[in-house]
Amino acid sequence: MENLPPKYKSLLSSVDLEGFFDLSYDLYLIASIADGTPLWINQNVINVLGYSEEEFLAKKIEEIIYKDDLSIFETAIHHLFDGNSLSNLEFRFNTKPGNIIWISLNAIPLKKNNIIICTVRNINKRKEADEELKLLKNLVFAYNQIADIEQSFKITLEHICRFAGLPMGEAWILDKYQESIVRTAEWFNKDLKVQNYSYKTKNHKGKVGKGILGTVWKTRRQKWIQDIGNQKNFIRFKQIRQTNLNTYFLTPIVSRDKTVAIIAFYLYESSPKNEKLFNLIKYLSVNLASLVEHKITEQKLIKNEKLLNQAQKVANLGIWEYDFKTKRSIWSAGLFEITGLEKQQYVEFEQFMEIVHPDDKGFLLLELDLSYSNRKTFNYNFSIVRKNSTVRNITAKASVTTDDDGNVVSLIGIMQDLTTIREAEEEKQNLELYFHSLIENEFDVKVILNEDSTFKYLSPSIKDVLGYNASELFNKPVINYIHPDDIKQATEKFAFILKEKEQKITTEIRFKKKDESYCYLEINLKNLIDVQAISGIIVNASDITRRKNYENTLRTLLMAGKKLNSKLNVEQALDYLVEEGIKLLDCESGVAGLRVGDCFISKKYFHNLVPEMFEYEWLPGEGIPGYVVKNKKVYLTNNSHDDPIACKNWCDKFNIYNTICAPILDSESEVLGFLRIDNKKNGAVFTNEDVEKLSLLSQTASTAIQNSIAYQKIEAAEFQVKNSREQLRRLSAHLQSAREEERTRIAREIHDELGQALTGLKMDLSWIAKKLQKPVDNADIIKQKLSTMDSLIDETITSVRKIASELRPGVLDYLGLPAAIEWQAQEFQNRTGIKCIIEELPADIEISNDISTAIFRIFQETLTNITRHAEASEVKVSLSFTDDEVNLTVKDNGKGIVNDKIENHKSFGLLGMEERARLFNGNFKIFASNPGTTVSVIIPLNDSKLKPLEL
Repeated sequence: MENLPPKYKSLLSSVDLEGFFDLSYDLYLIASIADGTPLWINQNVINVLGYSEEEFLAKKIEEIIYKDDLSIFETAIHHLFDGNSLSNLEFRFNTKPGNIIWISLNAIPLKKNNIIICTVRNINKRKEADEELKLLKNLVFAYNQIADIEQSFKITLEHICRFAGLPMGEAWILDKYQESIVRTAEWFNKDLKVQNYSYKTKNHKGKVGKGILGTVWKTRRQKWIQDIGNQKNFIRFKQIRQTNLNTYFLTPIVSRDKTVAIIAFYLYESSPKNEKLFNLIKYLSVNLASLVEHKITEQKLIKNEKLLNQAQKVANLGIWEYDFKTKRSIWSAGLFEITGLEKQQYVEFEQFMEIVHPDDKGFLLLELDLSYSNRKTFNYNFSIVRKNSTVRNITAKASVTTDDDGNVVSLIGIMQDLTTIREAEEEKQNLELYFHSLIENEFDVKVILNEDSTFKYLSPSIKDVLGYNASELFNKPVINYIHPDDIKQATEKFAFILKEKEQKITTEIRFKKKDESYCYLEINLKNLIDVQAISGIIVNASDITRRKNYENTLRTLLMAGKKLNSKLNVEQALDYLVEEGIKLLDCESGVAGLRVGDCFISKKYFHNLVPEMFEYEWLPGEGIPGYVVKNKKVYLTNNSHDDPIACKNWCDKFNIYNTICAPILDSESEVLGFLRIDNKKNGAVFTNEDVEKLSLLSQTASTAIQNSIAYQKIEAAEFQVKNSREQLRRLSAHLQSAREEERTRIAREIHDELGQALTGLKMDLSWIAKKLQKPVDNADIIKQKLSTMDSLIDETITSVRKIASELRPGVLDYLGLPAAIEWQAQEFQNRTGIKCIIEELPADIEISNDISTAIFRIFQETLTNITRHAEASEVKVSLSFTDDEVNLTVKDNGKGIVNDKIENHKSFGLLGMEERARLFNGNFKIFASNPGTTVSVIIPLNDSKLKPLEL
């Protein structure tokens, strides 16, 4: 601070701004504009960069910039020297401990003071998050592009090691026998000792549940091991002692509660657990789990497919599908070898029938027809004659497949060459292997039910879909696990399928999972009780929970949209919107806000669907709603109390622990308001599915809210038009009445004053005429009478002038508005005794007669109102004039006008003054000024053409 110019040093000391900056999360510094030397820093610079204040101020700023970013900084300095400010410039700083951190710089040059004021924000965490996201994207891309699991793992290890600066990484999976844990891929740097260690240990294996590898595989938990060379339960500890590797940590890749792989990494240093690195690898493993499992399953399927093709070739087995509509068949490669036909995409029915032995053609056609008409399994033994005239004994078996309407579509089955018993036995084994592979990798659940509806068989996928092991449900009644509301339907369907042999029906039920929740299952049932190999009801169950939830959401949104569009009041629409949002996301509370000017107002907070009046004004960027309306995107947090954006006082008041908030956008993508839903019930967390639901609800609400706002505006406009017409009618009647009153007053004054004066003059003239008919003895009497008549004439002239000036003062026409204002003020003071002070009055102004008349009449009416209502002792008048407008202000010190009087549509004096101003696009205001009342009239001179009266 000692290096600062005195002006800024004094400012920082006088109001403790230095203390304020020390409390900030940002870094603040002031530097010389001449050479960039730091002059002052806040405490946070010391905290973040590690330098003491003396060390930092002794350095040039270039010494702190990371070497690769100096060119960016030099360009920025030139920019500042030119007098331009900087905004959000990102580069790196060197800290005293030797670390490199990313910062964002905002700087303003003050050339007059030769300083640069800088605000620096630490964006290291954001940059790290960006790099982690980039790493994850690269890994996902690699998994999607590369089919081989080993190569995918190798790329994964390389990306992670290069990202984190690790010397070596390994990937482990179960071997093909599912017994041992084997290394499938590794990556290492150029360290020869590390490379040698990898080579020597490439054949090492682990057992599930034993050793470090096996424990991690079984427990599905990460493990960090410091001084790995001293761990005797690490089977490679002898080899690792020959390297500089000292720390080893392992992360399981878990999918559907099952370990599918382990990735492990080494560090040179003997390091305690690095939480940041530990959590990064865990985060990556979670996101890669499904991809890894998919790759492993994909390779198993490819391997099984190869085995199946080999089995078909060895056993002379072929698979076929016959389409009843096209009369075409699709054959596997093995079937072409059995029949001797050339390979082709489709086999026409006629082609096949040509090689069928003549003795079997009729029976074969009959069996096919029976399968189609009775939906029965096709099972027939026949012979074929190959092109070389050899005869082969064939058995064909197939099942009928139907579409969703139950119509027969095709036959899918096998053909086997039964020429030798050995081929038949091999074919059976391969078929079992094939179908076992299909069932093991099937996502749907395959079930066989006994006639008493107990479980007879369950496929392994029951664990993935419902959470049970097959043994937990074996021989238990299926009815015990069906939702109570679905039991009646399920019982009826089961009774039907028991009666109808070979029939297939489809239905939907809710089934209880092991965690006591329910999922939706679409089940297909077929009665195969009479089939010896099955002896039960075949059930295929697909988990359709997500689809049903989506359908329910759409149904809810449709109903919500209809109800919202029926709400013509905006507040009612917002209330209903919050209630629907709480119910849709199964939450406890919520609030909605509507745009009012530059802020957003929320008036109620709903808790358990009960509203609490709580008006709050959100500014753009304030809290989660402010962030949402500013960025126009949904915001979600499952930890509101620690969230940097959330308002802490709001969270504390309503005990909010998680929040999701969505903007409500109009058709132009401008923000109308926001919808915020809080606190998932039972401590649950918000998910991406909730984001999608709330986004759809806010979109649905947008049109309804816009319609409500438009309707209310139309209502207000109609009321205003109706009110204006009523005012105009009243004003017109008032003006007519005032006109008649004015005529009556003028007639009375003419009669009382002018009439009497003229009558007196006429009588005096008659008297003089009579006197002049005779010789006048005394001329003084006539002179006296003439003098009296002269005085009476003067009084008459005065009365005429008085009446004329009251109708329209001549001073307004001949001397202008300022003189007329001054004359009227003096007249008012003389007539009422109320002191009238002219505070400001231009010598002369050039404005139209119409505007002058309007302002003068408003002034007259104002003085009349002061006389009648104000009880004032003093009035101050100001008339100002510019090239753009003329402004009249009249202020009294009376009792002051009340709002009811201002808003009273029957106050014709005020209404008349307002209408006079509006005729010239002017502005008329009247308000209590404590003490007294102030009247202000402003009329623009560039846009003051007389407007036509609107009726």
